[in-house]
Amino acid sequence: MRMAQIYNKAEGVFLWLGEEDLTSNAAIELVTDIYDQKFQWTGTWWQDFGFTALSQLLERSWFRRGWVLQEAAFSTNSMIQCGDSQVYMDHFGMALDSIRARIISEPTFLDLETNRLYIGVLANFMDSPAVRMLDMIEGAFTKSEEGVIIEHMMSLETLVHLGTFSETSNERDAIYALLNMAKDTTTLSQSHQSHTILPDYRKDKLPYGDPALRSKHRLHGNPLVGINQKRIYNAHNRTKPSITCLSLLGTISRKPHSRHINLPDSIWRTLCANRDDRGDPAPRSYRVAMLDLLQKHLQIAATDTTMSLLEHMTSIDIEELLETVIPEHVKKYLVVVRDVIWNRRTFRTSSSNLVGLIPQNARVGDHICVLYGCSVPVVLRQHQDPDGGIFWKLVGDAYAHGVMDGDILRQVSENWIESNETEFELR
Repeated sequence: MRMAQIYNKAEGVFLWLGEEDLTSNAAIELVTDIYDQKFQWTGTWWQDFGFTALSQLLERSWFRRGWVLQEAAFSTNSMIQCGDSQVYMDHFGMALDSIRARIISEPTFLDLETNRLYIGVLANFMDSPAVRMLDMIEGAFTKSEEGVIIEHMMSLETLVHLGTFSETSNERDAIYALLNMAKDTTTLSQSHQSHTILPDYRKDKLPYGDPALRSKHRLHGNPLVGINQKRIYNAHNRTKPSITCLSLLGTISRKPHSRHINLPDSIWRTLCANRDDRGDPAPRSYRVAMLDLLQKHLQIAATDTTMSLLEHMTSIDIEELLETVIPEHVKKYLVVVRDVIWNRRTFRTSSSNLVGLIPQNARVGDHICVLYGCSVPVVLRQHQDPDGGIFWKLVGDAYAHGVMDGDILRQVSENWIESNETEFELR
């Protein structure tokens, strides 16, 4: 029950994958080269021996152990160690994101009849325990730039469903190993409270089956509401793109141990309204795309201090850039960004520090509201009629980072909601 606190407060955590073998050093070296942007993505890059080595590293037994999820999820400064080779955990994740982006952008990798990837040693890349573990950890929390957990995002049920790749010697631990990560059990900020589920090894029934079997299906049906939410909003005004005050969305910085860019989720997710071109949640390849864009178009200082670099983004003409030869994953991201930001600008509220996108004609004093029955936040402006009556007019829709899927309403009690309800007379 205290594992989350222990790992979160550790100054550093070493993730021991085991002794080195004939390929492990080559795998770590490839990861480092990709992160340092030394690897050349040319020709049949996937035939490089490093990818054969990496595919074996991604299958190491450490990534399948159920209890190590907390080691990787809660530590803020993790170092992967394999034999004498080391790589930072965040560098490892970034390198895998880069590989994933290239795989997705290569149409020759996809079998159109079966919709499955066939790329030799990387055919099982997406389903490898390492990639599935990193995706699970990434989706479980929202974190600050310093790595501090702000909010737990997944229910215990969802975590168990996604964690079928992991193994535990005791089937009960398929649940107990995930309690600290779930949003519907105790969080770090509520560590003084009791868990809604207490570890009890006298329980002898597990509704999700034996995780050691690595089954991808539970014994019971999936929730009817599904796991991923489809967006039902879409905005294309076919006018000239306009972005102002991008610095409101966050600050680009570098971590002490790296000269590379640290990009807050609030920036790249807001610019695409956190959705892809099909309405699904924005993939991590979009983050890689924006990082690649920043690396190519920004003159980065040689210091490790926080920088205000977003102003350079306003000089990028998306339409002009799309007509040039750019990687496919960057192009896909830019197309979505172009369609989202048309006739919109960024905002930051003074009270709750919400950030997002609002109509170009919104102004200081407008209200961003969540209305019952309305799928997106809206911008309302207060007016007064000649008789002194107050009414409101709709300015337009809005994207507020961290609000679009009912996040705020889930964080407060029903009593609070009822006591703070407001009626708007719209004209």
